[in-house]
Amino acid sequence: MRVLRICVFITCLVCLAGTHSLAQTDSDTQRSLSGTAELSFVSTSGNSDTETIGLGAELQYEPGRWRTATKLKFIRSEANNTLNAHSFNAILQGTRQMSGRIGLYSKAGYLRDRFAGIDDRYAAEGGVSWQALLESAHQVTAEGGFGWTRELRATAEHRTLGTANSSVSYFWLFSETNELRNEASATFVVDDSNDWRFTNDLSLSAALNTLFSLKLTHQVGFLNDPVPGFEKTDIKVSAAVVAKF
Repeated sequence: MRVLRICVFITCLVCLAGTHSLAQTDSDTQRSLSGTAELSFVSTSGNSDTETIGLGAELQYEPGRWRTATKLKFIRSEANNTLNAHSFNAILQGTRQMSGRIGLYSKAGYLRDRFAGIDDRYAAEGGVSWQALLESAHQVTAEGGFGWTRELRATAEHRTLGTANSSVSYFWLFSETNELRNEASATFVVDDSNDWRFTNDLSLSAALNTLFSLKLTHQVGFLNDPVPGFEKTDIKVSAAVVAKF
């Protein structure tokens, strides 16, 4: 089954190559629509010490002042043909650029993370975004707002939370073919100061050609009030082949 999944994904990458070539004939579409698809080998430590396969995809659509971004990530861990744990994360965000560098955003997300004991997490938030730095090589965007979260935990009572959210993303194009990205986010539960969460995703990408690149990623997830029986910190390190279109 694992070999079949890899073959299917590689076929998708090949199809994306054809799509990329066709997209070059339509400059307007190419400027407003972009995305990536990736296949990665993941090593995890913390709640799980395993080796596994990861899939990911991102799609951005930017017509004028609007920007819509969709992110999908899937990780499946197996040992001796037995499923140990898996995670699935989906995020949909819409941002409306107002005047200058200020914008308004809304975001909806779903998470299933068996590595950390989360059966299901539904979240929605809205707030203000600020493009703090906009240069050709460096870009910094900060977001802050409030939201709602419904969290179903594997070994504890389910929770409905009011949250305050903040995030900072940094992009550095340090050569024509190499880039670094870092996304850090913090979530604080309004009525429980002990329950706060933090994530940080650091990635380094190097282009192999005009379509494919190699990406190394280091991800940290921290729950200050974890699910009973699970640790506070999860770390994932991965190497991925990425197709851009």
